Amino acid sequence: MVESQDEVIGFLSSPSSYAASPPVERHDTHGAIVFLAGAEAYKIKRAVAYPYMDFSSPAKRRAILQRENEINRDNAPMIYRGVVPITRSIAGQLAFGGEGEPVEWALHMRRFPTADVLANRFAKEPPPDAFVHQLAHAVFTSHCRSPALRERAASHRLAIVLDQLGKFFSDHPGSLPPELADHFLDATRRALAKSRDCLDLRGRCGAIRRCHGDLHLGNIVAIDGEPVLFDAIEFSEEIATIDTLYDLAFLVMDLEARGLRSAANLLLNRYLFETGSILDIHGLAALPLCMALRAGVRAMATLERGCFLAGGGRTCASAQARVYLEWAVGELAPRPPRLVAIGGRSGTGKSTLARALAPSIGQGPGALHLRSDLERKRLLGVTETGRLGPEGYAPAVTREVYRRLGRKARVALLAGATVVVDATHLDAGARHLIEGVARAASTPFTGLWLVAPVNVALARVLRREGDASDASPAVVRTQYGQPVNPVGWTSIAAEHGLDDVLAMARQVLGL
Repeated sequence: MVESQDEVIGFLSSPSSYAASPPVERHDTHGAIVFLAGAEAYKIKRAVAYPYMDFSSPAKRRAILQRENEINRDNAPMIYRGVVPITRSIAGQLAFGGEGEPVEWALHMRRFPTADVLANRFAKEPPPDAFVHQLAHAVFTSHCRSPALRERAASHRLAIVLDQLGKFFSDHPGSLPPELADHFLDATRRALAKSRDCLDLRGRCGAIRRCHGDLHLGNIVAIDGEPVLFDAIEFSEEIATIDTLYDLAFLVMDLEARGLRSAANLLLNRYLFETGSILDIHGLAALPLCMALRAGVRAMATLERGCFLAGGGRTCASAQARVYLEWAVGELAPRPPRLVAIGGRSGTGKSTLARALAPSIGQGPGALHLRSDLERKRLLGVTETGRLGPEGYAPAVTREVYRRLGRKARVALLAGATVVVDATHLDAGARHLIEGVARAASTPFTGLWLVAPVNVALARVLRREGDASDASPAVVRTQYGQPVNPVGWTSIAAEHGLDDVLAMARQVLGL
């Protein structure tokens, strides 16, 4: 028998229960109810039990709320304030933290504007690149807080998720077209079999951590201009102890499924830059599976939430769940990898073109973008915008930068990812190296060579602010004084606007 929480819900829904009697907003999920009143927010857990979480008694709900407060204070100390009892007085009245017997427990939080939740903010306009950089850093920082775990067969974690999805769809036959659910499950099973070795290697190398676990745009808020992660999974250490790329995949999936592919691509690339890990580049082999499973989990949660809605809302939830599964099936469709190298003198717009081109090629959410300027700074232990002296551009350093770019590109191509390498490639040896990477991986190669008048390149270099490139007007003049003959690369006039240059590049690539 399901325990009734009607009295507590009525108490929390009433303005008179709070100081100043503010209006109260109620927000429901399948596992919790949140009440917003003035500057305060209170969350209670529903008296429910699912195969993966059990809130069936007040003691269990109290323990899980305490765990929720503990976990989330690491990422969002400005939001989480503690767990408070809802008590009943001798006279039978309910109150927050009174002297009577506790009848329920609530998580007390600081309220923030719902418009600042990223799911709402990004519904109106795409995020600026600088904010996506901050978001990648916030996710990376959250992962670093938890110690790395090592497992011999880490792929079993995603196999469990897939089994749970299969059981749920089987138990709710009227919620989705059966052929769609079957197609999704078959495609994800094939992807899991293909990704098993990659996932197990990552497990053995320490890619498993206690993560956020529910990292979508609805669980991130902008506070004082910074992304803040909140509402991490608290009800299951098993569900939240996962591969870090599987954690990130939820956010990447959410961005792409909302039509924000450019932001999804930048988020992935910035996260990979933050980690600096070849293991994570190798993990791109499993990213389509991770994203598809995240879409399946989102579909399941949407259908579960629909159970608490009236007829129209339930129909809408079913339609939304279908969209997630259809998107997942599309993401699992294979797309052969390719290598695109963008070269040219400083100031011709290589990084700008690479950034714009990367989201439109390859498996979702687009290509891995490798940039020599960033690789050089990482090699020499300098911040992205820190300036290097002439020693940072010594021939031996430059050769090592290109070697590292080639290694990362090779690993990504073998993982099935498309790669865009952005570097001057002024030296024939650098061009031959990157062409050889494509040949060794049996991958199509396209070299794009950007050409612009020297005065255009100089003007662009002078306008740069907060960029990783160290190129100065003197460097540009030196480069333009040296002949370059990029045999086999396609020249593109780059003095025009980005839209024109991007259109020419796409035409060369057959997009």
